[in-house]
Amino acid sequence: MNRQDKDTNFRFQIRDLTTGDLDQYNALLRYAFQVTEQDLIETGWRDDEIKQSKFPVLERADVLGCFDGDNLISQFAVYPLKMNVYDSVYTVGFVTSVCTYPEYSGHGIMSKLMRQSLMRMKDKRQCLACYIPIPFRCTADSAGRSFPTKYPT
Repeated sequence: MNRQDKDTNFRFQIRDLTTGDLDQYNALLRYAFQVTEQDLIETGWRDDEIKQSKFPVLERADVLGCFDGDNLISQFAVYPLKMNVYDSVYTVGFVTSVCTYPEYSGHGIMSKLMRQSLMRMKDKRQCLACYIPIPFRCTADSAGRSFPTKYPT
């Protein structure tokens, strides 16, 4: 199957996410990164606080989502930043919120989201994309201080 055939058979819709998509955006993040209610309680966060903390990403970042009907199934965000490299400041994109529900893997969704996001970065003259995959999450010690622990493998 050539690339053109793949595009005509793509049955999902890609669009920008807005703050109106906050609940689905947060649900996909929590699923993908395995954040439970217990995790939130142990780190001193409430669910509504976590959701509220996602507003700046949806307001300031270039966030693309892929939908199956009305359901968000994949997302990719590029947060605009400036980076100082050897005393030169560059406009860059910090990639975050990269996730897809597993039942939708293998359809080329993330590839399309990444390509579209990289094209937008090029249009905005963001010369570098930064992505730091972190296999850690925060947990709290008995004194309530948060510290990172490695995800179970």
